[in-house]
Amino acid sequence: MKKVIAPVAGLVLSAVFAVSSLHAEPASCSAAGANCRSQVKLKVPASEQAPFMSKCAAAEQQCKANCNGKTSVYVSMFDGTQHPTGSCK
Repeated sequence: MKKVIAPVAGLVLSAVFAVSSLHAEPASCSAAGANCRSQVKLKVPASEQAPFMSKCAAAEQQCKANCNGKTSVYVSMFDGTQHPTGSCK
């Protein structure tokens, strides 16, 4: 029985960490922009991605422009949520 419980517990913990990392704050404006682009690739058909990629780039640039020297806030173009960043890069 212990041989079955350990792998199952490991899978459950892996899933918990994977889900929590999806909702983690981006490390920088660039990281938030990269995440935005990857979400577009996952959620939007290839033929319709161009305008969404432009919105990701605009949100990334706005994040950098609003930098206070150390941190900034990235505003998601998908749902308008605000994500504080640890860096303005």
